[in-house]
Amino acid sequence: MHRRAWMVPALLLAAALDCYKNPSGLRLEQCYINYTANLNFTNRSATNRSYDVLLDGDTVTTLAPGQTSRDFGVNAWVLHVVAFNYAGSDSAACPRQIYTPSRCETQNFVCRE
Repeated sequence: MHRRAWMVPALLLAAALDCYKNPSGLRLEQCYINYTANLNFTNRSATNRSYDVLLDGDTVTTLAPGQTSRDFGVNAWVLHVVAFNYAGSDSAACPRQIYTPSRCETQNFVCRE
């Protein structure tokens, strides 16, 4: 009997703390809590060439013509640099883009050379 006596106050406290963190009572998405966004990339090559996609200087994927990548999670409200190079080279297929995503946004970048 004594074990159950603490359960009701503990549950009420947990509910109150949850409402304090999220007063609307709505369930928040992870991207909202973690300040993240998603970026994805599409190859629309007119010359049938594959592209390496660089995000903030790191190659994150290689795309065949017509292919769209999966979503890549990034920090929101931070500048990110997106570059499309011809696969296996340092030559740019499209101009570099600098982008600052909003929280929970999904943005697609397309290269058509």
